[in-house]
Amino acid sequence: MAEKSTKAWLLAPLALLIGSCRTPTQIELVIMTDLSCDELADVSITAGAPDGVETAAPTTVTQDCSAEDGGSRVGTLVLAPAGDAASDVAIRVIGASEPGHAEQCTADNGYAGCIVSRRRLNYVPHTELRLRIDLSRACIDVACSPDTTCVDGTCKSATIPDPSKCEGKGCDEDILEGGGGAGGTGGAGGGGPVTLTPLTVANIPGATASCANGVSPDGTVVVGQAVIDGLQQPVVWRDGTARPLPIGAIANLGFAYDVSAGGDVVVGQTMAFKPPQASAVRWLWDANAGEYSLDELTSSQLADSANGVSADGRTIVGVGPGTTAHVWVDGFVAQDNSPDQLDCIDDGATVAGGERPGVSGVLVDLTNPGQVVYIPVPGTVRVDGISSDGVIGVGFGSDMRGFYVDVESSTQSAIGLAGPGETRPVAVARSSSGALRIVGRCDEGTNPRACVWTDTAQPWFDFGPNPTAPTWAVAEGLDLQGINLQEARDISAAGDVIVGCGSMNGGEAGWRLDVPPLGP
Repeated sequence: MAEKSTKAWLLAPLALLIGSCRTPTQIELVIMTDLSCDELADVSITAGAPDGVETAAPTTVTQDCSAEDGGSRVGTLVLAPAGDAASDVAIRVIGASEPGHAEQCTADNGYAGCIVSRRRLNYVPHTELRLRIDLSRACIDVACSPDTTCVDGTCKSATIPDPSKCEGKGCDEDILEGGGGAGGTGGAGGGGPVTLTPLTVANIPGATASCANGVSPDGTVVVGQAVIDGLQQPVVWRDGTARPLPIGAIANLGFAYDVSAGGDVVVGQTMAFKPPQASAVRWLWDANAGEYSLDELTSSQLADSANGVSADGRTIVGVGPGTTAHVWVDGFVAQDNSPDQLDCIDDGATVAGGERPGVSGVLVDLTNPGQVVYIPVPGTVRVDGISSDGVIGVGFGSDMRGFYVDVESSTQSAIGLAGPGETRPVAVARSSSGALRIVGRCDEGTNPRACVWTDTAQPWFDFGPNPTAPTWAVAEGLDLQGINLQEARDISAAGDVIVGCGSMNGGEAGWRLDVPPLGP
C-alpha cells in the first residue's frame, strides 16, 4: 500500500500571525505514531476550551500519514488563542484502524479499537510552543478519563504544568506528571505485568474448591472460603499460602468476607446446624504465634454476619441480632439502628454502604451515629461497595443494572454491557485523581462471568465465553482462554489486585488478577 501524503494544518487567526514584529502566541502540534501507515486509517484532532473538547466535533480529520523515524508521521497542526493570550486549551487526538472510525470513538463505547491522546495546557503570550503527541500501539483500547492521557499503555495526567518548557525544541509526553493511572472517571489503565493466578488450597488436607471474597486494601492478603471435608470453611491466603481459619467448637461452616490492610483483621461469619446459629466474627492475627484467633462479635438464630472492615481494622460493619445493621468499633457495638444491612466501609471508617428494603440503597455517615444518608437515585436497591476514600459507591437498581454514584454530588452513572443483560458491581477502587476500576459480575442469562469496568457502558475486562481484555494486557501475556471466572468480588485500594470466584484448570477455584495500579 502506498504511503499517504503528509500535510500541515493551520488553524490560527491570521491577525495573530501577520502584521506584528512580536513572536506569535501559538502551539504547534506534531502528531506521530509507532503504527505503520497501513495500520492507521484516520486521525481526528479536537482542540478548544477544556470544558467542551470531549463533546465537541473534531477540529479536523485526516488520513495523511508517512513513514518516519521507525514509525509514522501524521502531520502538524498550529493552534492560536481566539481571545486571552494566556487562555487554557485542551487537545484530544484520536487514531483509528478503520476509515471513518475516529469520529465515532467515544467514552460510551470505551474508545474500542482506538488510540486517544490528550493534552491540557495554557498558551504562553508571545511564545511559540511545540508539542509532540504520540499515538502509541500500547494505548489501543485504553480509555483514559478526560483529564488523563494514555502513555505506553498507562493513563497519566494530561496536564502540562509548565508549558514554557515546550518552547524551542518542544516537548513530548515525558513532560507529563504522574503515571500508572487507569483513567479518571472512566480510565482503563494498562501497561506493565499482568498475571492471573489460581488461589489454590492444595496444601490444606481435605480441601478442594475455593472462592475469594475479599482482598486487603494493600493487596497483600486475600480471604474467602474453601470446601474442606465437604463443608465450606473460611480461608485466608497470606504470604502465598492458604490457611484455614478457626470457626469454634460448635460451628459447622464459615466464610471470610473482608480483611484489613496487612491482613491483621479478617471478618466474616460462622454457622452452626444444631442449634441453628449464625455469628458475626472477626479473626485477629497474632504475629508472634503466626496464626489467627477467633473473636465472636454477635450471635443469633438469624443472619448475623460481619461483612466489611476498615483499613485500620478498628471498625466493622454487618448484620446483628434482629437482622439489623450493626457497626462494631474495637469489637463493641457502636450503632445498631441504621438500615437493614451494611456491607462495606471506607478506609476512614466514615461511610458504609448497605440497603434498606422498600426505601433505597443507603450510605451511613458514621461520624454522626444514626444519621442515614440516602442516595437520591430512583430505582436504587442496593449499595454493595464504596471506594476507600468514601467518594464513589457502586450497586444495582431494580432493573438489575449496575451503577456507580458520586457520594458528594449524588450523580449516578450506569454500569452495563454492550447489549442487554444484568450487571452487579460490588467493589470499586478510586485514585486521588478520580480514576476508577469497578468489579463485579455480568449476566446475560446464560453465562454469568466476572467483569471489570471503568465508567463506560462496556466492560474493560470481560471473562465470558469469548473473553476480552485490553490489547496491552494480551501483549503482556494474559491468556483468558479455557477459564471461567464467574464473579469478581473485591479490588485493592490501588486497583492493582482483583479477586473472585470461578473455575480454572478444570476445577473450581478462587483467583487473583494482578494489573498495573491506578496511580496517583
